[in-house]
Amino acid sequence: MTDETGATARDWSQLNSGQISDALERAGLPQTVLHGFARVDGGAGPCFGPAFTIRQTPKAEDTPRAEALVRHGRAVREEVPPGAVIVIDNAGRLDSATWGGNHTRRCAARGIAGAVIFGASRDIEEIAQTRQPVWTTGQSPVKSLWSLRTEAINAPVTVQGVTIRPGDIVFADRTGIVIIPQAAAAEVHAHAEAVRAAELRAAAP
Repeated sequence: MTDETGATARDWSQLNSGQISDALERAGLPQTVLHGFARVDGGAGPCFGPAFTIRQTPKAEDTPRAEALVRHGRAVREEVPPGAVIVIDNAGRLDSATWGGNHTRRCAARGIAGAVIFGASRDIEEIAQTRQPVWTTGQSPVKSLWSLRTEAINAPVTVQGVTIRPGDIVFADRTGIVIIPQAAAAEVHAHAEAVRAAELRAAAP
């Protein structure tokens, strides 16, 4: 598998978020890092891939609660390409879940790399039994159908002040999530490999 940088999946899998954060500094780039997310699946190792973005917003107050205005489920089934990392911007809301067990299983079946949810997920126990990567900022049993609408699919989103554009590289591990601008991915990857090499030399007996 080769991504936009020309690096193989194995190349990225040897890195960690700390090394990539250091690489952003070496490249003179902002620290485009997301904070406070927790990995809720049972897998291990990093997750990375090009971002596929979704923005959720509250329904209008006069919209019937049972009127279905969310489209992220269909996007997972039909639009997100294999190898992508889904990034859902739900403005950090914790009173309505915009992810769950069904979405996670569909991602696994379709070869989607993972999901980063700025907001709540439900079915946490179910997701924890899988190895399909999912990061979230909270949990809620409340279904998104009742109060949310999908405002945009695969358009830029802003999470914690970090703008994430479709195709930007998302790298996530249990320490953190780093967003790498697509145009700078090759440079950041090279710097991160140099940081890793220096760490290995320092740790050698």
